[in-house]
Amino acid sequence: MPKKADTTLKTDSGIYKSKIRASQTYDQNNVDNIRVRVPKGWKEKMQEYVQKNDKYNSVNGMICELIRKEVGIID
Repeated sequence: MPKKADTTLKTDSGIYKSKIRASQTYDQNNVDNIRVRVPKGWKEKMQEYVQKNDKYNSVNGMICELIRKEVGIID
């Protein structure tokens, strides 16, 4: 007979709490957060652009690549 899943390990939305903690730890140690405010409608236009082009995987990836090129950041 299979074991019952421990419901205390997951959030109400079904995500494992350990995954959330691991993500938070990674973010604290490996990324900086910057808030970018754009005029209404730009978000949707950027999402459409990314979906239509194979150059970027996400809006965040596109923004990071454009900043990297403009500032001359080499990883």
